Amino acid sequence: MVDLEQRTATYLNAKGMQVVEFGVPTGRASRTRVILYTSKLYALKYLRDLFGLESSQIVIQPDTASTVDIEIRLEGDWIAILPAE
Repeated sequence: MVDLEQRTATYLNAKGMQVVEFGVPTGRASRTRVILYTSKLYALKYLRDLFGLESSQIVIQPDTASTVDIEIRLEGDWIAILPAE
Protein backbone atom coordinates (compact mmCIF):
# COMPACT_ATOMS: atom_id res chain seq x y z
CA MET A 1 0.00 0.00 0.00
CA VAL A 2 2.77 2.39 -0.96
CA ASP A 3 1.53 5.99 -0.82
CA LEU A 4 -2.07 4.80 -0.55
CA GLU A 5 -2.88 7.50 1.98
CA GLN A 6 -1.38 10.28 -0.16
CA ARG A 7 -3.04 9.01 -3.35
CA THR A 8 -6.39 8.79 -1.58
CA ALA A 9 -6.00 12.29 -0.11
CA THR A 10 -5.24 13.69 -3.57
CA TYR A 11 -8.23 11.83 -5.03
CA LEU A 12 -10.60 13.05 -2.31
CA ASN A 13 -9.33 16.63 -2.59
CA ALA A 14 -10.02 16.51 -6.34
CA LYS A 15 -13.57 15.37 -5.50
CA GLY A 16 -14.06 18.42 -3.26
CA MET A 17 -13.40 16.80 0.10
CA GLN A 18 -11.08 18.55 2.53
CA VAL A 19 -8.42 16.14 3.77
CA VAL A 20 -6.78 17.75 6.79
CA GLU A 21 -4.52 14.97 7.99
CA PHE A 22 -3.46 11.40 7.36
CA GLY A 23 -1.03 9.08 9.01
CA VAL A 24 0.32 5.63 9.52
CA PRO A 25 -2.32 2.90 9.91
CA THR A 26 -2.90 1.90 13.52
CA GLY A 27 -4.37 -1.52 12.93
CA ARG A 28 -5.28 -4.04 10.31
CA ALA A 29 -8.71 -5.01 9.01
CA SER A 30 -9.91 -6.72 5.87
CA ARG A 31 -12.11 -3.85 4.68
CA THR A 32 -12.04 -0.07 4.69
CA ARG A 33 -13.98 1.56 7.52
CA VAL A 34 -15.30 5.09 8.02
CA ILE A 35 -15.71 6.54 11.51
CA LEU A 36 -18.00 9.56 11.90
CA TYR A 37 -17.16 11.79 14.89
CA THR A 38 -19.50 14.73 14.13
CA SER A 39 -22.86 15.24 12.44
CA LYS A 40 -21.54 15.40 8.84
CA LEU A 41 -24.19 13.01 7.51
CA TYR A 42 -24.09 14.25 3.92
CA ALA A 43 -20.33 13.76 3.81
CA LEU A 44 -20.80 10.28 5.28
CA LYS A 45 -23.37 9.40 2.61
CA TYR A 46 -21.02 10.69 -0.09
CA LEU A 47 -18.14 8.58 1.23
CA ARG A 48 -20.41 5.55 1.63
CA ASP A 49 -21.33 5.78 -2.05
CA LEU A 50 -17.79 6.60 -3.20
CA PHE A 51 -16.16 3.74 -1.28
CA GLY A 52 -19.07 1.32 -1.77
CA LEU A 53 -19.36 0.80 1.98
CA GLU A 54 -21.78 -1.52 3.72
CA SER A 55 -23.34 -0.54 7.04
CA SER A 56 -20.91 -2.80 8.92
CA GLN A 57 -18.05 -0.63 7.63
CA ILE A 58 -19.51 2.58 9.11
CA VAL A 59 -19.03 3.51 12.75
CA ILE A 60 -20.82 6.47 14.31
CA GLN A 61 -18.80 7.51 17.34
CA PRO A 62 -19.57 11.07 18.52
CA ASP A 63 -16.44 12.75 19.87
CA THR A 64 -16.34 16.51 20.39
CA ALA A 65 -12.60 16.33 21.12
CA SER A 66 -11.76 14.76 17.74
CA THR A 67 -9.54 16.83 15.45
CA VAL A 68 -11.41 15.50 12.39
CA ASP A 69 -15.07 15.07 11.46
CA ILE A 70 -14.57 11.74 9.70
CA GLU A 71 -11.78 9.18 9.82
CA ILE A 72 -11.22 6.77 6.95
CA ARG A 73 -9.27 3.62 7.74
CA LEU A 74 -8.09 2.36 4.37
CA GLU A 75 -7.58 -1.31 3.64
CA GLY A 76 -6.79 -3.49 0.66
CA ASP A 77 -10.33 -3.40 -0.71
CA TRP A 78 -9.86 0.31 -1.55
CA ILE A 79 -6.78 -0.39 -3.70
CA ALA A 80 -8.96 -2.16 -6.27
CA ILE A 81 -11.35 0.82 -6.38
CA LEU A 82 -8.93 3.77 -6.27
CA PRO A 83 -8.46 5.09 -9.82
CA ALA A 84 -4.95 4.91 -11.24
CA GLU A 85 -2.95 8.10 -11.18
